[in-house]
Amino acid sequence: MDPGLNPGMTPKKKMNNIVSFLRRQESRKFWIQNIKNFNMQTRDIAAIIFTNDRGEVLLQKKDMSFKRWPGRWCFFGGGLMENENPEEALKREIKEEMGYDLVNAELFTVYEYADADRQGRMYVYTAKYDKPISSISIGEGAGFAFFAKEEIEGLSIIDHDLIILKKFLDKIWNSWI
Repeated sequence: MDPGLNPGMTPKKKMNNIVSFLRRQESRKFWIQNIKNFNMQTRDIAAIIFTNDRGEVLLQKKDMSFKRWPGRWCFFGGGLMENENPEEALKREIKEEMGYDLVNAELFTVYEYADADRQGRMYVYTAKYDKPISSISIGEGAGFAFFAKEEIEGLSIIDHDLIILKKFLDKIWNSWI
């Protein structure tokens, strides 16, 4: 059954049905390959996972008025501008969002994502945040906080950020054992 070809459905409803259908598929690659058939916006993103000395992760909470994922937790970062590489974009975004001059970040992973209306690559970096949390001057979002691994489960985190975060936490926690 094709989930998007029901006559009488609005284009938005068709797209929502197709996205729901594709999300249920076994393979994330299958979903990404098939979702690319639509005229979706492509936007690459640079983001960072900050940790402190206790292994906690710093996350940002989106404003309730934010169009995409209101009130959800996510990494700090944002979209690449034209002629900007991921590292340049990350430094710019961190300065805008936190008032912090990022110096040493290490690329952790490049993740292909696809949402209902957007797809692209997500360049995710890691770095230690060794300043007091009070030094952050929030430029975007409703707030921020450090979270321990066991606190992550109860948070409403943007889907692709959660996938990457679990991969990251598994890596660092397994390396400490």
